[in-house]
Amino acid sequence: MLAVGGLALGITLAIGSTARPGSIPLTLTEPTNASPSQVAVGHCLKTLPADGRISTVVVVPCASGHKAQVIAKHLFDADARTGAQPTYARMRSEILQICHAVQLTEPPDDLSFTAWLPTAESWRTGDRTGVCLARASTLTTTLLP
Repeated sequence: MLAVGGLALGITLAIGSTARPGSIPLTLTEPTNASPSQVAVGHCLKTLPADGRISTVVVVPCASGHKAQVIAKHLFDADARTGAQPTYARMRSEILQICHAVQLTEPPDDLSFTAWLPTAESWRTGDRTGVCLARASTLTTTLLP
């Protein structure tokens, strides 16, 4: 189960997943349901879930119409002093810096970024991964070189 919370700069989603299911191939011929922990850099998502708890996204071929693409993933470190999960603000800032640093091919005018972050619950079960997604009203190709 994944928690989602909105924020400006596009929308930032806070998520985490305790499940660690198998991977999804990067090259798809048809839409495939996936947990957010299954998505990889390069995957294109048909839509992005609304804010709230999420468990499934639809990964589609990047040549078909889609709303977002996974452009980076990042492993967060625990707080060096306390060993605790970093604050939401720190994780959000860190992942958005990574999002902005990714070189994209022909980004659309309405490009924004969405960040999926570990929840407190998923952090306790070992989830340390942040996911950066580029989003726009309509995408029909990959944004990655």
